[in-house]
Amino acid sequence: MRPGQDISRYTAWFRNYASSFCGDDGQVWDACALKTRHTFRVMGEIGVLGKSLFLSSREMRLARMMALLHDVGRFTQYARFKTFVDAVSVDHGDESAEIIARENLLEDFPECERRLILYCVKWHNKKEVPADASPEGEFFLRLLRDADKLDIWRVVCAHYNGKMEAPKETVELGLPGDRSISQNVHKDIMAGGIVNSLDLKTAPDFMVLQMGWVFDLNIDKSFVLLNKRAYLEKIARTLPPCREAREIYQKVRSYLDERLQGKREIKTVSATGDANNG
Repeated sequence: MRPGQDISRYTAWFRNYASSFCGDDGQVWDACALKTRHTFRVMGEIGVLGKSLFLSSREMRLARMMALLHDVGRFTQYARFKTFVDAVSVDHGDESAEIIARENLLEDFPECERRLILYCVKWHNKKEVPADASPEGEFFLRLLRDADKLDIWRVVCAHYNGKMEAPKETVELGLPGDRSISQNVHKDIMAGGIVNSLDLKTAPDFMVLQMGWVFDLNIDKSFVLLNKRAYLEKIARTLPPCREAREIYQKVRSYLDERLQGKREIKTVSATGDANNG
């Protein structure tokens, strides 16, 4: 087996690294346990998406490595700042990439694959995919972002329905519980865009931001899973009963339906750089 082909030793490293933060502080332990579970579920999600795209064994290995390491910076972030809010601590994508490089984790991978993994980890949490991304970088980055969103939706929907996996402030970012939706947040969604995190003022704003992630999905299978799991509906039921909430749900639901029906195409690229839609 070529060096780097089997990622089991990287999985073992991750488990040991994550557990090193689970000390006597119960708050830190809960937060780190949440991110550990999230990491392995994202690996599962990316496997499902990769299978739907008929990825090769090399491509699947790369995708799973990206999923395994994408949030490794969350542990130092929470241990140091007691928050997962990047704006008041560190950018966790940047932090993750720095840890990977510092630990020399990818020494068994060819240089081109090391750069690709680091690139996708660094950019997985940014608002948009960089315009200058290479075809291969864009493909894997979009794939990772989809897998990440699918599990985050699962976590927040469970939380909103009373099945709390972590402290409230960990999932809701400590935003005020006002039962209102900010004007700028409503405006962003109705324009078919991603909500600017700087506009988040209330807990419902954050829920709306999560619904707006549908505009940033890329893989056909991601839309199928989003619809099957009814994440948009589950979040919508937690919003305040107001006109803005109804309009927001109608907007994101219509977009999802159009993607499912093939009426709206988004140009993406395959792992080999060929153009495709989905």
